[in-house]
Amino acid sequence: MKKVVLIVLALMLTFGVFACTATTPSNPSTDNAGEKKTVKIAYTSGKKGDNGYNDEAWQGLLEAKELYDFEYVSAEVDNTDPVATEALIRGYAEDGVYDAIISVGTGIDTPTLAVAKDYPDQKFILIDSYCDAPNIMCIGAISAEQAFLSGVLSGIMTAGGYTDVAKMTNDTPLISYCIGMDNPDQRAGASGYMAGVKYVNPDVEIRYTVIGGFADPVTAKEVTSNNIALGADICTGNCGAGALGILEACKENGAYFISTSPSTTDYDYSLCTSLKLTNVGVRLAVQAVVEGTFEAGTHRNGIASGYCEIGLDGIALQYPQEILDCLEAVRQSIKDGKLVTPNDLTELDAWVAANHLDVTQFGVKMGN
Repeated sequence: MKKVVLIVLALMLTFGVFACTATTPSNPSTDNAGEKKTVKIAYTSGKKGDNGYNDEAWQGLLEAKELYDFEYVSAEVDNTDPVATEALIRGYAEDGVYDAIISVGTGIDTPTLAVAKDYPDQKFILIDSYCDAPNIMCIGAISAEQAFLSGVLSGIMTAGGYTDVAKMTNDTPLISYCIGMDNPDQRAGASGYMAGVKYVNPDVEIRYTVIGGFADPVTAKEVTSNNIALGADICTGNCGAGALGILEACKENGAYFISTSPSTTDYDYSLCTSLKLTNVGVRLAVQAVVEGTFEAGTHRNGIASGYCEIGLDGIALQYPQEILDCLEAVRQSIKDGKLVTPNDLTELDAWVAANHLDVTQFGVKMGN
């Protein structure tokens, strides 16, 4: 038996590989002779039980199972370990029986690319990782749209007209925003959030800080605490574990927090959650395999496809109907293509000058 097969068998025991058949019919691919073709998918993701990203991804596989007719094998792996990740993906490729190998997680592009070069006829789909190869399809979020609706809500709430709803808000037009590293995705997310804020409240100042890493809650807390002392009533960003520092600063100093994951949404202190719905990405990946629409390259999805949203569940705040109506109108404008978010901070000023929404038309209060 080949060495690689031995590796796969070991991994199956280590990671727990499960086989399952989705039984709900859709429009499965067929052979030229008209016989039904069984679509087979190998699926890998991070460890379940995080109440966030990985659980959302696995939920997407279950949702796809209800929609499409396919068979799959699945495995959990620590996708921060490139050796284990590559070994698992390589084992699936060596099997040579899968229509596609779908893998979820940031940082899995390098191990997948290494395998894809050795198996040019095998199709691979990555969720939230990106690389360029003729047999790899990459699916991810439009980063700016993930935070845009949260920005709109922030712009309304920081104006001070709803202190009866959100008691820690004030009329100081100041918001705190931290990112982990200065890279295109991080800047795109920041520009989307800031555009949302200024779309409804252009006079707000947003104190923007690059923390310098994704595992530094101490610095994130310090920066956020200083901004709250200056009057910031809403604090957010995208800085990995730094979000825990932002949340801690909000709890200690009395301000609202916006997370990018339900796993860090806090019932008492969260204003909302900026959602990237990984389960939707997994469904889109399965759809591409089953319906034969696989296309190499990067495919970004946003509010129109349901990949990006604002989360209002799991929080104490109950927003009045006029705010919900305003958010729905903005959501629909993006879906209709009438409103396009900026994708970099260099585009923000020009975008704000050209785009403004008068929220008072919905009955929204801007200030006392």
